[in-house]
Amino acid sequence: AVGMWQVIALFIGCGPGPTNNQSYQSFGNTPALNGTTTTCNQAYGTGPNGILSIDEYQKLNQAYQIIQTALNQNQGGGMPALNDTTKTGVVNIQQTNYKTTTQNNIIEHYYTENGKEIPTSYSGGSSLPLSIQLKYNNNAEYLLQQAATIMQVLITQKPHVQTSNGGKAWGLSSTSGNVVDIFGPSFNAINEMIKNAQTALEKTQQLNANENAQITQPNNFNPYTSKNKQFAQEMLNRAE
Repeated sequence: AVGMWQVIALFIGCGPGPTNNQSYQSFGNTPALNGTTTTCNQAYGTGPNGILSIDEYQKLNQAYQIIQTALNQNQGGGMPALNDTTKTGVVNIQQTNYKTTTQNNIIEHYYTENGKEIPTSYSGGSSLPLSIQLKYNNNAEYLLQQAATIMQVLITQKPHVQTSNGGKAWGLSSTSGNVVDIFGPSFNAINEMIKNAQTALEKTQQLNANENAQITQPNNFNPYTSKNKQFAQEMLNRAE
C-alpha cells in the first residue's frame, strides 16, 4: 500500500475543492513532484474522478506517515514481530495551514491516536506551521490497519489520475480515469495481501493465546504416564 501510494501520489491532486473562504494546507515528508512537500490547494471538485479533499488526504497521509516511521529503523525500531504487541512509536506529522480569506478562520483537524480521535483546533495568521506528534501502537495489527486505510481512501474516493496518457506511464492501459479505473487489479492484489496478512496474524494470536492458556491453566496436565498410573494402582491393591 505504501509503495503504491509513493508511485501514484505525484499524480493525485488534493485541495479544498471549489468552495469559497476555505483554507488550504501543505503536508511535509510526502511523495511530491519537486521535493517532499505536497500542497493541497486545488479547487477542482472532490470525490470520485476529482481530487482528494483535504480531510481525506490528511487521513491517508497519517496512515502513510505511521507506516513510514515504523519502517525506519532509527525512528520506529523496525517492523515488529507478529506476536509482539508491546512496542509503541511516535510519528511526527508536519503541515502548514494557509488562509485564503481575511477572516480569522478556526481550522480544526482530527487525528487518530491508537484508535482514538484527537481534535486539534487553532486560529491564526496567513500561514501557520504545525508539527503534530502522535503515539501509536507499533504492532503488526495496527500497521496493517494503516495499510488498509490507505487503500480504503483511494478506493472509496477514486481520485482522478492527472496524467496525459492514463496508465501508460506505468506500462498499463492508456485509458485515462481515476485510480480504480487504472490500477484496479493492483488494488485488488494489495487488498488481498493485506487480508491474508490479517488472517495470518489472527491465527498467530489464537495460537499464542491457546499456548499461554495451556501454560497458565494446565487442566489436562498429568505428570504420570499410564505405566506409572498402573504401577500406583497395583501398589494400592497390595496395600489393601
